[in-house]
Amino acid sequence: MHSIPRQKGHLESIAITPDTKRFISAGGSEGTTIEVWDTTTGKCIENLDSEKSRIMCVAANHNANTIVAGHMDGTIWLRDDKIKRIKAHSGYIKSIAVEHSGQKIVSSGSDGFLRFWDTTTLALLHEVSTSNPVDKMIAYATYVVCQVEEASQAWTFTGQKCDTVQEKHSFDIDNSGEFMCIKYNGLSAYFPILLKDTQLVDDCVIGYNNNNLYVLQLKQNK
Repeated sequence: MHSIPRQKGHLESIAITPDTKRFISAGGSEGTTIEVWDTTTGKCIENLDSEKSRIMCVAANHNANTIVAGHMDGTIWLRDDKIKRIKAHSGYIKSIAVEHSGQKIVSSGSDGFLRFWDTTTLALLHEVSTSNPVDKMIAYATYVVCQVEEASQAWTFTGQKCDTVQEKHSFDIDNSGEFMCIKYNGLSAYFPILLKDTQLVDDCVIGYNNNNLYVLQLKQNK
């Protein structure tokens, strides 16, 4: 387990790179600060300001060379070789994901659209009308899983449906009790701190509580 103390101010969103080496936190006193952390040393290695409106969600590719943030005003802030912005949605951005290569972005807005973007040209590649905004996105190498309430649908990063996707893990979090219960591949484990915005990435559970970021390594006895 790693515990990382972070910036003061409200925390809006967190993400971890697919290789679990970098932790991304978004928030701060103005709600526009993005910090990149080394998960091994616990040190902040990059501090960025997305400016504009409050950040609602954040994501990064496999080495954090590409970082994206979805804002309350419907814009996407993108940092790769330079800073870019996309006017993506008419409402706030609920969730966002970036392809491992950093070349494509998927965003879901309160306007009821799921949109697919090219990070080089900033072109809209495809859009899908959804009944509700996507609650959570999980990015894999070639596709993204979008969860709306209890239902999930996988899409390629160019906007094509994936009808058959092999789920890597069975994962659920129960914060209803005194301890956080992590249900993972048919087993249960308990953690004495209730974490928010919990996510599973490569056998790691990430989350936050107050101003601390947590990375929990899940291991199964063989």
